[in-house]
Amino acid sequence: MGSDMNPASDPCYDDAPRALIVADPDKATLAEAMLDDSGFRPGGHASPAELSGSSWPSGSRELLFFYGPGMGDSAFASTARRLMELAVHGGAAVVAEVTPDQLDLCTPLIGERSQILCEPSLGERLAAFAIAARLVAAPEAVLHDVAREGEPARLKRLNEEIARIADTLARLSRGDEAKADGNGSVRDAATGFRPRMDGSNDTSPGAIRAAIRARRLREQIFGDGLFADPAWDMILDLYASHLEHRRVSVSSLCIAAAVPPTTALRWIATLVEAELFERQADPHDRRRAYIGLTDKGHQAMQRYLETTRQSGMPIA
Repeated sequence: MGSDMNPASDPCYDDAPRALIVADPDKATLAEAMLDDSGFRPGGHASPAELSGSSWPSGSRELLFFYGPGMGDSAFASTARRLMELAVHGGAAVVAEVTPDQLDLCTPLIGERSQILCEPSLGERLAAFAIAARLVAAPEAVLHDVAREGEPARLKRLNEEIARIADTLARLSRGDEAKADGNGSVRDAATGFRPRMDGSNDTSPGAIRAAIRARRLREQIFGDGLFADPAWDMILDLYASHLEHRRVSVSSLCIAAAVPPTTALRWIATLVEAELFERQADPHDRRRAYIGLTDKGHQAMQRYLETTRQSGMPIA
C-alpha cells in the first residue's frame, strides 16, 4: 500500500466500485496500489494486447484505470483509442495516468468521460477517481471527503467559467448587441457599438505573442497563480499558431496554459466539449494528434480582435 491506511479495512470497502487496471504487466502491481489507495477495489488486470481484442474483458467494471508509464508509443496509442471506445459505447469512465513524454499521445483520451493525470499528487488522483465515480453513477462509491467535496466544486466553477467564455465568444462571432439578463444587468457591455467586419484582420501573430509575453511578465512580477487564466492563454496561443501556419501539440498547449499539465488537460477537455477546440489528426503519425481552434473559435477570435482594433484597446 502507498499509504498507512488500508481501504480494505473499511467496512464500506466491499461496496466500493470495481475497476479494471490497464497497464503493462510489470506496472500492474504499482497501479493496483494506487487504485486501492483511492478507495476502489481492483477488479483485475488487462494488458494492452488483451484490451485491444474484440470482446470486453470478463466481468462488469465501472471504471477503467489506464496506467501509461513504461508503455511503448504504439501500445499506448492503440490502448487509448480502445479505452475511449469502451467509455463512449460501454458507459465506463476512464482515469488515465500519463508521463510528460506521453502527453502528445493522449489526445484520444480527451473527453467528458475521462480524467487525464500527469505526474499527479495523491489529492489529484483521489479527485479524479471521485469524478469518475460520479460519471458512472455509482451511488455506493465511498471516497474521501476531500475528494468528494473539493474537486467537483472546483470543476463546477471551471465549467461555469468555460461556459461564460464560450457564450461571450459565440455572441462576439454573431455580432450580438449587449443584452440585459433576467436581473436587468447588462452583459457584454465592453463596447457600445457593433464593429464592422470587412473580412480582413490586421492583427499579426507577433502582436498576439507580445500579449502572451506581457501576461507571463505579469506573473513574474506579481507571482504565479494570481492571474491564472489557462483557457484564454491557450486560445491566444492557438490563434497565433494558426496565423503562423503552425500546428500545436498537446504538450505545447499545456506549456502555453502556464498551469500544471493535469489542470491544463482538464481545460482542454472542457474547451473541446464547448466546441472551441478540436482534435486534428497528424497526417504523418496516426498515433498522435494536434489541437486547434474550431471554426466557431476562429470566428469568435477574429471578431474579438476586430473589436479591440477598432476601439483602440490592446489585446488582453
